[in-house]
Amino acid sequence: MNRIVIIFLKLGLVSVGLTILGLSIFALPKLASYSVTMYPEYSHLQYPVLFGIYLTTLPFFYAIIQSWQLLNNVSNDRSFSSASIRSLVKIKYCALLIIAIYTVGMAVLLAYNALHPGIALVGIAIIFTTLIIVSLTILFKGLVVNSKEMSSLLK
Repeated sequence: MNRIVIIFLKLGLVSVGLTILGLSIFALPKLASYSVTMYPEYSHLQYPVLFGIYLTTLPFFYAIIQSWQLLNNVSNDRSFSSASIRSLVKIKYCALLIIAIYTVGMAVLLAYNALHPGIALVGIAIIFTTLIIVSLTILFKGLVVNSKEMSSLLK
């Protein structure tokens, strides 16, 4: 049963990663070009916004890799290892970096009076989703540390 769940989670990681990669390569440039034709007064923001979005994909994909390693640890019965703790910490910092980039980006767009309400809602949704990931990694790290302490006390 555990192996099926891990395979399902790995498939989920691959599908999310490939979806974000595909959107980044194919959809974002087209969307940016479309936005420039629709709103030429904001054409000077096309490449800075694209750069900011692409910048967030770096910690995102690093977090995907760390999640894969964490699932490998779980499947190899090393759920409560130091490597698992390190992966959780790295995922947390990736999520915090994504939050920082989106917050700064939205503040810059707001300063230029270019923050469309739809873009703001998407940005806020990404920030809150990432905050949930930060909270979960903190929770899981605490559980792993507590279980390591408990197991050392029982020995």
